[in-house]
Amino acid sequence: MKYANCHLHSTYSDAQFTPSQLVLIGKSLGYKALALTDHETDGGVKELMRRAEKEGGIDVISGVEFYGRYEGFNLHLVALDYDMDDPAFRALVKQRVDLYTEYTRKCVEYGINIGAIQGITWDDVMTFSGEGAWICIDSVFNAYRAKHIEIPDDL
Repeated sequence: MKYANCHLHSTYSDAQFTPSQLVLIGKSLGYKALALTDHETDGGVKELMRRAEKEGGIDVISGVEFYGRYEGFNLHLVALDYDMDDPAFRALVKQRVDLYTEYTRKCVEYGINIGAIQGITWDDVMTFSGEGAWICIDSVFNAYRAKHIEIPDDL
C-alpha cells in the first residue's frame, strides 16, 4: 500500500510540475500524504496544501531540502513537518533563496553579456518563476519555454 511520498520537487525549484499538479498526480497514484521538498525553498508548500485540501483525502507535510557541506562532503538535508511560521525558519529560507537568486542573476547577466543567453532577460527569469522560488538554471529554462524560445544546445 502506498502511503506517502516525502521527497517531491516542483516548479518552485527544479521540476516541471506545479505543486497543484503534484497533488493530482499523487492522488492518482494512491498516495495519502505528500511532502514538497523543493531545493532551498518552501515557497510552493502552501499551494500544495490548498490544492490537497480542495481535492480531499491527501495530507501535506511541510518540507524543504537544503544543500550543505560538512568536512568536505556535499549534503542534502531534508526538513520535514516544521512550523512554517517560525520567524527563525522563515529567515533561513529567505536567506537561502536570496543567496541562490543573486548567484543565478550574476550567471544569467554574464551569459547575456557574452551572448550565450539570448532572447530572455533577467526580468523574464524572475517573471516566470513563482513567488519564493529557488532561482537556478531551471528558472532560465522555464523562461525560455514560457517565451516559446528554443533552448540553446550549449546551455
